[in-house]
Amino acid sequence: MASLPLHLPQSLRSFSLRPAAASSNGAPFSFDPKPKGPVILEIRLEKIRRPLTRTRANDPVKVKELMESIREIGLQEPGADYEAKLAL
Repeated sequence: MASLPLHLPQSLRSFSLRPAAASSNGAPFSFDPKPKGPVILEIRLEKIRRPLTRTRANDPVKVKELMESIREIGLQEPGADYEAKLAL
C-alpha cells in the first residue's frame, strides 16, 4: 500500500476532529467500547418519506396465491427447532 504525504500550512495543522452527533440514518454514533443493545429512535411521522420509485414490483398472481394460502392454512412461522437447525 502506498503512502501519500500531506503537507499542510501551519494554520491548518492545529485543527481537531469532532464526531458528528448522528450518522446519515439518524442513529447516534457510539464510541463506547462496551457493546450495547440496539438503538431505538422516535421519529415524527411527517419525517418518514416513502421512496419515490418502488424498490420492486409485486406480481399480482403471486400476491393473490399468498393471500389464498394464508386464508386457508394461516400464516406459517418456523418453530424454534427449525430455527436452531438453521443456525448449525
